[in-house]
Formats: sequence, structure tokens, C-alpha cells
Amino acid sequence: MVHRRDLIVLVLLSGPLLAQSDSALFQDPRVQRILRLESKGRHQAACEAYDELAADTAFRSLALRQKGTCLALHQGRPVEAMASYDAAIAWAPRDPANYVERAMFNQEMNMPGNAVTDMRMAISLATDPRQRSIYLSDLASAYAHMRRWKEGLDVLDTARALDSTDIGVLVNRSLALDELGRHREALAELLRADSLYPRDALIYNNLGYHYTRRDDHQGSLIWYRRAVEVQPDSPYALNNLGYAELRAGDREAALRLVQRSIEIDPGNSYAYRNLGHVWKEKGDLAKACEAYERALQLGFGMRYGPEVKQMKDTYCR
Repeated sequence: MVHRRDLIVLVLLSGPLLAQSDSALFQDPRVQRILRLESKGRHQAACEAYDELAADTAFRSLALRQKGTCLALHQGRPVEAMASYDAAIAWAPRDPANYVERAMFNQEMNMPGNAVTDMRMAISLATDPRQRSIYLSDLASAYAHMRRWKEGLDVLDTARALDSTDIGVLVNRSLALDELGRHREALAELLRADSLYPRDALIYNNLGYHYTRRDDHQGSLIWYRRAVEVQPDSPYALNNLGYAELRAGDREAALRLVQRSIEIDPGNSYAYRNLGHVWKEKGDLAKACEAYERALQLGFGMRYGPEVKQMKDTYCR
């Protein structure tokens, strides 16, 4: 549920908890070879290798959903990715991991209603309480995408009862509480997560966002700096810190951080949104408009709303 508003928030879609059978399958030399191809950026070869692996019926479910993710994330082929997820579900309709992977894809494609349907199916099929807790957190992420905070919080309360230490549950629950105006409870949930998982960049980013929402940019700087200390090459932490530096008044630091974020992840529309804001504050509207245009090209409007288009319409005539 990464996703929306004053700056990028890193809220988990936790992903499926691997069953023991899946863990064993991932250790197979054929799967390891494909994962190495992906790690080297050879995504076309990896997608084709998943087709070969799917010929083995014991691996078909895993291969089809992994191929879907390969197609979606690295090949820009959403129609074929959806077909691969559908094929995985048709082959193994009782495997909750297939529904979780398709739910994540649906959410990335801005179809949170479909993600809710898939996550509910995964929850109904899950047998392990820890697994159900993770899937409930993912369901709440889909509700958050639709800004249905009360329903999301109800789901997260159920998940917390199953596992009060799950980082995804704690982080997602804090966001829902914040959106519902229960700010002290939201902060307490994040601080609890920090006590359980010290030096975690995800938690630090969300703590920073909590203070950004209060317009306390000095407070947010503390947490975003910690996030960058933990993950100095995280494009999200760098982008968030850049935004906080801008709002705290240091435009040069903001420019340096946001540009570094874009170097690492040039496909992040939110970073271009922030870059546009930096250039606007520096008085260079030509560069600001270039950044806003790039943010729109990368799908900012579909994922986050009309803000950048409004900025472009206002300043880029």
C-alpha cells in the first residue's frame, strides 16, 4: 500500500509467507538459476525460463506466478502478466500464494477492488495464523488504497490479535490510525514497531511521514536521516529525506538527495514530483515543468492523484 499523498509512504504489501513446500521449491537448482538471471537483469531470459520450468507439474504454480511478476515488474507486459497469474490460479486454485501475487499486481495496476477480492480468497485458504496475519495486513493495504480506513483498521485489529509483532500489521495500522485522526495511537504503534525491530528503514520512513503530516519537518528529518543511515542507497529514503529538507528550508540538500534517488530508481514518479517542487522553490520553472511532466509520464496521476497535473497546469503554461 505504498502509496499516496504528501510524500511516498512505505506501507507494506508484505507478500506471501512461504510455505515449507515453496521454500523447498525455491532451493531447486533450476529456480536458483532463474533467480540469478533476474539478479543480473536478464529478465527476458528469466521469463522464458519460467515457461520451461512450468512444464514440470510440481513447479507449475510457482513458475507461473513468478513469471507473472517477472512480466509485470521487469517487462512492462501487464496483459501477459495477468494471464500468467490467472493460469497459476487455474492450475492451483487452493494455493493462497497465487491469489496474493495477483492481488499485489491488481493493486499496482490501480485495481484495489480486485486486490481485495483476491486477498479475501487467500485469507480463506490460509491455515497458519502467522500467514493469515500477513494476508490480513495486505488486505488492509488494498483498503487503504481506496481510503477505506475504518474497514482497513478493523482488518488490522484482527491481524494484530493473531500476531502483535508483525511489522506490516504495526506499520499499516499506524497509518490507518493517523488517517482516522488518532495520532497518539498511531505514533505509539510505530514506536512499538521500532522497539521490536530497531534500525529498520521502513519504520523510520513511516515515523518521518507521521511528523511530515503534522508539518513538523524538523521532526521528520530526524527519522528520515536515520532511514538513510540504515539504507544509504534506498531511493525511497533518499527521496523522503529530500522532501523533508526542502520543507525545512535546505533546497540544495533537497536537490542533491532527490536527484540521487532518481539515479537509483529513475522510474519513481514521486521522486520527479519532489524534483519539480525543488526546482520550483529554486525559481527554475522550466526544470520544474520538465520534472512534473516526467512524473505524469511515469503514472503519478493514476497512482497518487491530480496534484502534479494541477501544479503543471498552474506553473507550466
